[in-house]
Amino acid sequence: THRFCIGDLPRCACAGSTYSGTVGVDVEHGDLTWTVIGALPPGLELISTPSTATIHGTPLLRGTYAFQLVATDGNGNYATKTFTIQVIEIATTTIDPFTVGTPYSFQLVADGGSGNFAWAIISGALPDGLTLSTEGLISGTPTGGGSNPILFTVVDLTCESAQRSNFPPRATLFTVSSTR
Repeated sequence: THRFCIGDLPRCACAGSTYSGTVGVDVEHGDLTWTVIGALPPGLELISTPSTATIHGTPLLRGTYAFQLVATDGNGNYATKTFTIQVIEIATTTIDPFTVGTPYSFQLVADGGSGNFAWAIISGALPDGLTLSTEGLISGTPTGGGSNPILFTVVDLTCESAQRSNFPPRATLFTVSSTR
């Protein structure tokens, strides 16, 4: 019998953002037939060639999805590998307005994945007096207006630390700060 191994896929994805991961086998076995056993995250599909399998698309729903990829060669030899893809999304759709000079607190929320998230602002700025913690808490006492829009990013730290060779999964939210 011939033995061969299937490579790895990125473990995390963001709902609404393109995901693509390609695997092959560790040795040459001629043409392979690829099969998925179980369910891919909705919005993803298997695209295969005789030597590789690509899971590609835009995941639609947050959650944890387990499936197996099976690679079978022309002699009936096969390899099976189980994968889990965690799909995260930002659940916060709006941010509460604030009043200048009044203490403010608002928690950003992401769903799916490990729950071990880190938040940051990648463009725009909160109003003076407000800060964003890495846990997603916007707090402080605003002293003026902010720039609009603000683009937030959230990273699943479990995936980030496990796959430093891949870009971390990111989700974004545009929002407008307002004064009353």
